[in-house]
Amino acid sequence: RGVYGFGATAGLMAISHAAPLLLSVGATPALAAAAVSLVNALSASGRVGGGWLADRLTPVRVLMAAPLLAVIPFILAAACPAIWSAQLALIGAGLAYGALCIAFPVYIGQRVGTSNFPKVYGRIFWAWGAAGLTAPSVAGYLFELNGNYAVTMVLAACCCLLSSMCSSIVLRQEQRRLQSV
Repeated sequence: RGVYGFGATAGLMAISHAAPLLLSVGATPALAAAAVSLVNALSASGRVGGGWLADRLTPVRVLMAAPLLAVIPFILAAACPAIWSAQLALIGAGLAYGALCIAFPVYIGQRVGTSNFPKVYGRIFWAWGAAGLTAPSVAGYLFELNGNYAVTMVLAACCCLLSSMCSSIVLRQEQRRLQSV
């Protein structure tokens, strides 16, 4: 759940505030509106690319690597608030979130099989729901509290790191399980 929960939280914090994030650093309303479409297209691209990589590398490796795509862009957006850094953060968020959203169900399907998939994935998918309910509100609250998205971007970067670390633990457990067989 941590893999999905932390990763979804990071992505949804940025994606749900795409237009306000850009407006807060001086973007025009037209650019901010276009960014919403772009981040969704990047999320779709992340799903296609993440699926392709999951077939070649393993889903757990994709789950470990995908969140890292957004860490540096999030930190840059926090440290250097500007249109370019906000756009970079949204690019990283869209690609990472998309890859996460496809690699996770692939992993669950491979791990538990098709007959148990609905039961297991349903239990784990609550993490996405929780992220969807909380991440946009937390991002908005932090913006209201600070007058900018710097803390939100740092928190999103930390969530990406936690998601990747959880995936690393899962990978190690999988490797140990395979070695003991």
